[in-house]
Amino acid sequence: MTILAVESELNRKDPAQSLTTKWAFDPDEEVIFSGSTLLAAIINRAASFCVLYTDPDYFKLMSDAWWDKWESSFLAWFKTMQMEYNPIENYDRHEQWHDDIVDDNTVKQTGTVNTDANNTDTTTVSAYDSSSFSNKDKVTSVIDSTDERDLTDKIDNDRDLDHEGRIHGNIGVVTSQKMVEDELKLRYNNLYNMVADVFIKELLIAVY
Repeated sequence: MTILAVESELNRKDPAQSLTTKWAFDPDEEVIFSGSTLLAAIINRAASFCVLYTDPDYFKLMSDAWWDKWESSFLAWFKTMQMEYNPIENYDRHEQWHDDIVDDNTVKQTGTVNTDANNTDTTTVSAYDSSSFSNKDKVTSVIDSTDERDLTDKIDNDRDLDHEGRIHGNIGVVTSQKMVEDELKLRYNNLYNMVADVFIKELLIAVY
């Protein structure tokens, strides 16, 4: 029995049943993948091969177990091929650093103000029949004061600074032409065919 025959038998029993039912990644992974495309790749590469287990339901059970075993690896493959990068760059360094700047400045001023002053007030009077004056009252005031002042100003200047940097490009050990050639070779590898080969190796019997 071939894999195409198994798929047909599963569909005949239940139109919603298929070998591809479980062949899917978690939607949260945001990976483009099609179970039907994988089945087509398997059929295209091994349409005449016999299935390892001839009972369709049991083969479906084993194919589900096969997917469970390989799913994390297949997911890593597809994620790798969907990575965004510049194929003609072989150096890409990202840096992040943080500066915590603390400035504590204290300004202190100390001063003394001395005040010394003498002031004399004199009151004079004259007789009604005289043009001359004579002292009547004399008041002398003496002011002697000292004023000491201390002034302290404290200035706190705390700053948190975040920085990011990136250095990228071709460091020169490989030419851009060679890097383009390697990129083309990499993209020639079809992930569906790679997964299909794993399936064929483990669940099909080669018939030539």
